Amino acid sequence: EPSPLTRLEEIGIQNGTWSPDGNWIIFERKVDFQKEIFRLNLWDRSLHRLTDHPNSDVNPSPSWDGRWNYFSSNRSGEHQIWRIPAVGGDPVELTREGGIRSRESYDGRTLFYNRNEYLRRLDLRTGEDREVAELKGINIGYTWDVGKEYLYFLPQKPPGPPVAYRYHLQTRKVERLFTIDGFTWPDFQGLSVNAAEDRIAITTVKEITGSLKIIERWE
Repeated sequence: EPSPLTRLEEIGIQNGTWSPDGNWIIFERKVDFQKEIFRLNLWDRSLHRLTDHPNSDVNPSPSWDGRWNYFSSNRSGEHQIWRIPAVGGDPVELTREGGIRSRESYDGRTLFYNRNEYLRRLDLRTGEDREVAELKGINIGYTWDVGKEYLYFLPQKPPGPPVAYRYHLQTRKVERLFTIDGFTWPDFQGLSVNAAEDRIAITTVKEITGSLKIIERWE
């Protein structure tokens, strides 16, 4: 039976995400009725608080080079995407259009994010912020993730069975991948792709039962 590297059994821990090198995990944790961002170093099991603010900080995600962590916070009013050094420090607000979920491109040049249903892309060098034109009008909610080559997503509330797609980050072409049988919206709660981009993990909640489905070899 596998044994856990470490265990945190506290109310309010959510949205854990691995660092690219696998050496630490960032997650949100409830502190005094607010959510804050924490980092757990796996080599010594030390826990570090990265944010400390009376407003909520949620949905953390690391940069591909491991230097930064992105998160969503309503500390300036509505929820926006912020960036903070991976070891902690002063956070910087990046978006003005609102933002809840974000993922950085592998080359570190683009931050994909959304505030409601539709996906936007922020150029981290120039600050140019625009909707992803090729996905305009497609409601993807928060069931999406970014790999090295593709952005993977599940459109919400399709007319038939749910279908997974991927969007090539260079050619910007959209490709249908597979149909997911046995589920309907709003069963889906999350989507994550592994580093090799050959497996997709999809989390679902049906009534009160949660499940994790891993899909591979869809070519």
